[in-house]
Amino acid sequence: DDNLGRLQILNAGEEYGLNEDDEFEKLYAFGSRDWAAWQIEGGLDESCPCDYPYALREVFSSYDDFEQITAAELGFDGFNTDFFVSSSDTRSDGKGPEPESITVGTCNNGVVYTFIGLERVGAIVVYDITDLEDGEVHYVEYMNTRDFSISYEDDTRPPASAGDVEPEQLVFIPDAEDDDTETAYLIVAYKTSASLGVYAFDCGCHRNYKKDNKPDPVIPDKGTADTCDSQSPCINVDIRPIVIGESENDGIILDDEEGKEMYVVCMSFDIHNPYCTKDDEFFTYGVEAGQEY
Repeated sequence: DDNLGRLQILNAGEEYGLNEDDEFEKLYAFGSRDWAAWQIEGGLDESCPCDYPYALREVFSSYDDFEQITAAELGFDGFNTDFFVSSSDTRSDGKGPEPESITVGTCNNGVVYTFIGLERVGAIVVYDITDLEDGEVHYVEYMNTRDFSISYEDDTRPPASAGDVEPEQLVFIPDAEDDDTETAYLIVAYKTSASLGVYAFDCGCHRNYKKDNKPDPVIPDKGTADTCDSQSPCINVDIRPIVIGESENDGIILDDEEGKEMYVVCMSFDIHNPYCTKDDEFFTYGVEAGQEY
């Protein structure tokens, strides 16, 4: 209890670890501590254990990068902090640094980067994803203009001296074709501090940086559950257009909307084994009778 007493877990019955004695044999905690890239599968092949011909397969996950990087860069004062100061380590039992926003930027020379905003800790993390299709993703840099030495209360606007807090929106402006400096810009809207940050980004570096640039791990590596290459997490996506009023077997006959289209979306994932299943777990996108499209 000393180590896990604050951890928020899923309380959803036998399927999620609860036994007949109302004791948990397995714990399912919510993450949102990484960023991931998914490849759209266009057909059945041995690289993805999916049953449907069209599915999503995870090709990259940053795993514990964000917490390792922020722990090394910020130390205890800033690690897994909340919006206010001091609040170090208060988010470790929740969603950690909580990656909230992401954008992809392509330089005119073809180099592609992704920028991830860490909502709680207030940082921007940059990865080079130019060779993502070949399975290569490189950490580039970490940026944070927040000053963790400035104290202020929860639910209050931080003073200007506290810097930028809570990156909410990211916009990448590529370098112009006729710009010899090859300078791009990243515009960041910070919600809690109500500030706007503009970063100059050097597309002219032409990937001339250290590829393994992450700081040495601070947190002991306990292993990650989903690192088995032969069982890449895979989500089946099946979108089926249906017509309201076409057949009583559809079970969605709405009197005043005959002939209007709706879509049934099937997304399947087996939590006990990272393989897709053929179970039809449907949910419907559409409108109720009388509503406008």
